[in-house]
Amino acid sequence: MKILYLLPLLKNTGPSNVVVSLVNGMKNTNHKIIICTFLGVEDNYQDIFSNSNVTIIELSGFNLKSWVALWKLIKKEKVDVLHSHGLLPDLASAALSLVSTAKNISTVHCNLRDNYKNEYQYPKGFIYYRLHKLALFFIKKITYVSTSITSSSSDTVIYNGISKKESTIITSDTINLIYAGRLIPSKNIAFLLDCLSYINSHTDKKIILHVYGDGEMLPFLTKQALPNVIFYGFVKNYLKSIPENAIMINPSLFEGMPMAVLEALSAGMPVALSKIPPHHEINNNINCGIALFDNTPQSFQSAIQSLINNDGQIDFNKSQMADQFACKFSDTSMVNQYLTAYSSL
Repeated sequence: MKILYLLPLLKNTGPSNVVVSLVNGMKNTNHKIIICTFLGVEDNYQDIFSNSNVTIIELSGFNLKSWVALWKLIKKEKVDVLHSHGLLPDLASAALSLVSTAKNISTVHCNLRDNYKNEYQYPKGFIYYRLHKLALFFIKKITYVSTSITSSSSDTVIYNGISKKESTIITSDTINLIYAGRLIPSKNIAFLLDCLSYINSHTDKKIILHVYGDGEMLPFLTKQALPNVIFYGFVKNYLKSIPENAIMINPSLFEGMPMAVLEALSAGMPVALSKIPPHHEINNNINCGIALFDNTPQSFQSAIQSLINNDGQIDFNKSQMADQFACKFSDTSMVNQYLTAYSSL
């Protein structure tokens, strides 16, 4: 089978990480894989592929020239499946469906209405949302990364899956909270910082927040010289040096199926998550090493304390969490489900 994955940009973000997991998970198969991006590759991200049977093509932007080049490529390579991720790829896939014989499938990574409403001001967000919904109408099969973002109970849900991550643990005498992701308002970073201040004023044990990621809020946050907060900026693999007694934190206001959380779980790290539907969904499938909190400092503190024993150490059933993760969120499970979806087109 020849599969073309279409992305707006190949970089360390959720949709790209899903494609990387899919491609690397098929390295022992005979499928020929092409990855096309409209806006190129960032951070040498192409080096992350362990599958040698993959070709990466950078198109010249989102324009008519790229669309024609993509159409010619699909025709020349006799592509069987076109798998798009995101607004621009879905728009291109919808248009190509009128002239191409390749079967198209799209993965929706978030609640489209909420995402566009919160990411863009009116009317831009409203226009993007309507365009995206229109594009999906012309795509043969739609899959969703979480039941919380589907429009009906009959929609196909395939959880994001990743391979087991290895982490290097460094010595630490504190409780360490880890945030990894974009520094934007919807990720609720301001709330997280307020919670850190609250919890450090209500406990005898020092707690440090380690923030990995870049985004529009980073310059503002770093200028504040906040106590007990360390900013690292963009880090290609934050799991390379994780301090002891670490808990991954995601206070996000909305998500699809957060890859950073799944990476932490795959590495055996416990997580404390905001009570949004996708986080509830993770918790429904993994019932140890996970704590949920409401949008209050008191609830946040309770979630953190639920993962700490009387000796002040992080404590949970690591073996049980690993088994439950492998069952629902492994790359093997995800790859098998997508290959089944491709075959059914």
